[in-house]
Amino acid sequence: MSVFSVISERILKSYGDLTGELHVVEFTRDRLGLGLSLAGNRDLGRMSVFVAGVQPDSIIAKDGRIRVGDELLEVRALRAIITPIS
Repeated sequence: MSVFSVISERILKSYGDLTGELHVVEFTRDRLGLGLSLAGNRDLGRMSVFVAGVQPDSIIAKDGRIRVGDELLEVRALRAIITPIS
């Protein structure tokens, strides 16, 4: 079984019941960083992190898959799983 298959299976198991789209994205930070600002939910019963800003001309802005309002479901060393805003 490939690494991609294992990751895909785990993602479906963890987030398969959510509506909407899920994106797995990977970025390599440059000397300026990723260009991403995050904000958390104040309700400790629901720990959530949303994209609050994207720096123009950043790696994330140029890629275009992550936008303000998207929720980050999981962040790993090199991988993020997000659910985009509709």
